[in-house]
Amino acid sequence: MKKYLFLIFISFTGFVAAQTNQLNDTIKSELNCNTFVKAAEEMFNSADYSACINILEKGLKECSLSRLEKETALTILIKAYLETDNLEMTDIKTKELLKNNANYILKKDLVQPDFVRLYNAYKTHPLFTAGLKIGLNFPMYVTTKSYSIFDSVDYNAPYNTKTGYQFGITAEVEPLNNVAFGSNLNYTVTKFVRSINGAKGWNLKYNEKLSSFEFAGYLKAYFTENKIKPYVFAGAYISQLNNAIADVALTYKTSDRLTSQIDQYSISRKNIRQTNQRTLITNNFFCGLGARYRSNNLVIGIEACYTMGLNNIVNDKRRYSNPELIYDYYYVDNDIKMNKIVFSATVAYILKYSVKKKRNE
Repeated sequence: MKKYLFLIFISFTGFVAAQTNQLNDTIKSELNCNTFVKAAEEMFNSADYSACINILEKGLKECSLSRLEKETALTILIKAYLETDNLEMTDIKTKELLKNNANYILKKDLVQPDFVRLYNAYKTHPLFTAGLKIGLNFPMYVTTKSYSIFDSVDYNAPYNTKTGYQFGITAEVEPLNNVAFGSNLNYTVTKFVRSINGAKGWNLKYNEKLSSFEFAGYLKAYFTENKIKPYVFAGAYISQLNNAIADVALTYKTSDRLTSQIDQYSISRKNIRQTNQRTLITNNFFCGLGARYRSNNLVIGIEACYTMGLNNIVNDKRRYSNPELIYDYYYVDNDIKMNKIVFSATVAYILKYSVKKKRNE
């Protein structure tokens, strides 16, 4: 009799095992991407953690999920691994969860203490950010040497500032928390005006607009972990001149020696190309401060920057190469370096995050 009971027990155990294997095979072979998360949640609630893990791992691998669907699936999967005391996989999946959504916030109904501990053990910060930048610039032209070609005319007249503008793209990598390396590619327009006066009502008005491409690299340091983060930065850029266009107008008085009559004359010219009279490539340093506001992946920033030019922007070898300016208008450039104050605004998007465990964990 005992022999028969033992055989019946063995047969029943084999039947149960076969049914379990068949169920797992069914899960593996007939995965429904639309319902597997709900099915896994039911398995978790019924304490069938092994089946729950199997279906979730397969679904995450084979199904195309939205960020929210993947978030839900990973949350259940982490809880299931916690119940099976698989600490290695809980770490891996928690990191995957935060990479899927670095702005993940624990739900109020998620009260599993181990899950909360895992969540609090990690920190995220933006790894790669890209965006657009636009701003206004206020050039400051420093004369290092003066030149003259006409007597009784003051060629020391300053290069006065006219407001310019610039816009471009920016990209930033933050390999360390609150320390970032970045680069900008800007299209910049700067302007200046000179008013050169001489005897007997001689007056020359000269305006010039310069357009350039700027390639910049910088180091940035943030101060806080809040949504509004102040920062300082410093770097260097190369400026490639694109174009330089000038307008000039000359008025002067003459007197007839016979009649002593005084006549006033004026000449003007627009759109004089001055690119060849300028240095095509210049080197510059810059530094500044700013602040950014982050809302999830969107970043909005404002900053003020001071740039210092290292090169004479006038091509000394071609200073006298425009005969129209030299002989008709008696105009010549001084040696000048250009500094700038720039106020700009940035709109950027965080494309990738870094997820790391906190040091004290």
